Amino acid sequence: MRITQLIMLRNSIRTFNERRTNLDRLQNAITTGKEVQNPSDDPVRFSRALRFKETLAQQQQYLKNAKDASAWIDATLNSLAEIQSLVISAKEIAMKAADGMLDDEARQNFSVSIDRILDDVVSLANSKYLDKNLFGGTQTGEGVPFTKTDAGVEYSGNDHKITRRITQGFLLEVNVTGQQLIDTGVFDALVSLKEALANNDVDTVRDSLDILSEVNDNLGHLSAQSASVRNTLELTVSRLESTIIDLQSNISEEEDVNMAEAISKYEAEQMAYQAAMEVVNRIMNLNVLDYLR
Repeated sequence: MRITQLIMLRNSIRTFNERRTNLDRLQNAITTGKEVQNPSDDPVRFSRALRFKETLAQQQQYLKNAKDASAWIDATLNSLAEIQSLVISAKEIAMKAADGMLDDEARQNFSVSIDRILDDVVSLANSKYLDKNLFGGTQTGEGVPFTKTDAGVEYSGNDHKITRRITQGFLLEVNVTGQQLIDTGVFDALVSLKEALANNDVDTVRDSLDILSEVNDNLGHLSAQSASVRNTLELTVSRLESTIIDLQSNISEEEDVNMAEAISKYEAEQMAYQAAMEVVNRIMNLNVLDYLR
């Protein structure tokens, strides 16, 4: 084989291989819908897409945190609403029991009813979300925080707040602690009313009416605080979802292929590939004929 022909063959083979590589790249882009998958495809676009993906992962985690916090607060609000309803029922019983015409036996029966309400309130105070205590402070998985005893109701949780990071540098407190629930006076008020009824203490029963009203107001205040946090979370979720959509769009712009353009390039590259293959074949055939001669 002559040196000139050898050079031509090498150049043709190199061109042929380049065309085949381009063809494979375009075919892969059309198949996957992605034009940029590796740094070698386009270093600048790949780098931008990578930064967008890192930010996207962070925002998705914030969104997960915010939704989890919102669900926690919804469970808390439901429990508080049920406790308030029980307090109202207790107050209705107290109003009936405050009637001076009732006898001791009637008030004893009312005492039993209040005791049952107290049981229900304790049960609600031990409510869980995803098997975690709602009102135990940060002691979310260690037994139950509230226990009813002969002396009243005991609390074994703590007064620490549970936080969720919902944006960069911002932690949101999401829980109502057991101590906050105790501070509403709900347990003391029910225990006092139960004992007053059992002892036929009409004056204390009458005093309990104002106390239960105050307890109800305190519970309403706790609910309002949690509802305010939930409103903040709703706004945060909406903003995060919008940000995530924008980031996904930016990633798509950096990575996704323009299908019409890619197909057009593929067809042109296929023609160039076939032409390069024909050139290689012709040079090889000429060399074989030269050898036979």
